[in-house]
Parts: sequence; C-alpha cells; structure tokens
Amino acid sequence: MGCQGVFCVPLELLVDREGTESVLGATPVPLRIPSFIDDIVSSMKQMGGSTCPIKASANRLFGPSDMSVEGIFRKNGNIRRMNQVIEMLDKDTGSVDLSTDNPVQLAALLKRFLRDLPDPLLTYKLHKLWIGTQSWFPIVSLVLSSLHVYSPSCSRWARTAPTYAPRVFAPS
Repeated sequence: MGCQGVFCVPLELLVDREGTESVLGATPVPLRIPSFIDDIVSSMKQMGGSTCPIKASANRLFGPSDMSVEGIFRKNGNIRRMNQVIEMLDKDTGSVDLSTDNPVQLAALLKRFLRDLPDPLLTYKLHKLWIGTQSWFPIVSLVLSSLHVYSPSCSRWARTAPTYAPRVFAPS
C-alpha cells in the first residue's frame, strides 16, 4: 500500500487536493477538511438519527449505533474491511460509500488515518505550549473566581473566561 493516495499523506496536501468546507465541527463556522473525513463524520451522525423502523428496533435491542456510544474509539474494527476501504480510498475517494460501514468501523478508519499522518496534529512545539498553558490554568481560575467575589458585574465574564484563559494567558 503506497502513500500517494489518502493515507500517509500530509494533512495540508490532502486539504488542498481533496478538501471540502465542512460545518460538522463544534462550531457553525465552516472548516476546510479532507472530504473523506467529512464523509466519515456525516455517516456516523446519520446513523443515530434514522427514522427507519428496522433501525429503530435494532437501536432498542442493541443500543444506539452513532457517535454518542461511549468508548467507540476504544473498539477495533474489522481489520480486513479497513484495509479494503483504505485501498479503495487511496485509489479514488469518491468510489467509497462509507454509510454502509458501522460506527466502530468508521471510528477505526479515522484512528488509522490519524495514526498514519506523517506529521502529528499537535506539533511538538505546540504540545509544549499546550502543557505550559495548563500549568497557568489554576492561577487564572483563582483570579477569575476572586473577580466574581469583588465585582458581581464581572460574574458572567468570570464564568466564561476559564474556557478562553489558556489561550489568553499562555506563556510566551
């Protein structure tokens, strides 16, 4: 299996070559991601919201089959099927219908893609910065909680600021 298709290819190259504007992220702002990643996420989301009576019965018997299932990324998919899908994706990303695979299989495929990236998503320099921001977080939380005590008008800001504090108070 070569590295010229989708797997083992730098993320920037994939986004340039086969990217799509996705709104399936945590915010409604579109984000450019590889198209097959968008297909994986949308397939997994659709699996939980079906109105099909057969699927509804299966969900009652076996539990939901979408991304809300706890531990979905801990389970392994079918290795043989995953290798087949990887080969098909490397040849032509448009030829693969990911909606026919189960969520565990799709999660395993996503894990494999992320594992095979030549560069980590969080570079070593950014990793050190991220770890550094976490050491500042208790201090920032203490300051923000004291703002709430001394100034009730700051209470809304003090409640929401811990979310943004690691970015604001990052060591330089």
